[in-house]
Amino acid sequence: MEGSTLFFAVLVPLAFILIVSLFFYRLFSKNMKRDDLEIEKLMKLDKFKNIAEFRDARIISISPDGQSDTSPSNKYVNLRFEIKDNSG
Repeated sequence: MEGSTLFFAVLVPLAFILIVSLFFYRLFSKNMKRDDLEIEKLMKLDKFKNIAEFRDARIISISPDGQSDTSPSNKYVNLRFEIKDNSG
């Protein structure tokens, strides 16, 4: 083999491997950042859940609003609750 053929036989696959690995690194790093943001949101919700005071409630009225304009499979319902306050 000539020197230039050997040169391309080594460098072209090496360049392809580097480009593909950079693509996947960027893809996974973006997903990891999104995962970190979701974990932070879940931690905040968990804090709210721990300080929440749970009360008894009953449904007063239900009124269906029909279907969504953007997604006909989704139906909306308005609920009214009565929350029992036992704190005195």
